[in-house]
Amino acid sequence: MINGAQWRGDFIAAGISGIMMDLFNMGSTDLSLRLLFADPGPGLAENVAFSTTAFFLPAGGGWTSAYFPISPADLSPGLGSVTAALSDTTDFRLYHSFAPTFPGALNGPEAVVASLGVDNITATPEPTTAVLLGSGLLALYSLKSWRGRKPRA
Repeated sequence: MINGAQWRGDFIAAGISGIMMDLFNMGSTDLSLRLLFADPGPGLAENVAFSTTAFFLPAGGGWTSAYFPISPADLSPGLGSVTAALSDTTDFRLYHSFAPTFPGALNGPEAVVASLGVDNITATPEPTTAVLLGSGLLALYSLKSWRGRKPRA
């Protein structure tokens, strides 16, 4: 699965620490799913990062909620810098590989025949949610500080 248009941008500046989605392995082969972030412009990508730890999805298990952490510490560099790949993502992929390797590399992702359902892909925390949460915490702190003041005599 490749989605370059909807998921391009700067994941770090947006405060996104993970990607959640619902998955359904409708095939007969267990899957080890990983995310890939790359920055190919008109040419080849200069920075590529992928999930160090795969999300194991057993065959025939029904819909399952999956969480993929995407901080720089959770990703492996395939090429260039993990931070640069997350800062200017133009290529976002979900792929199968048992080994934490760069897709297409020697001994890279294994060929697999599978049928995969994917739904409800969301970034966490969602940027608007983070702003609202921060605003709410600031308002509570301000209220507490205001109530704690003693009147001047």
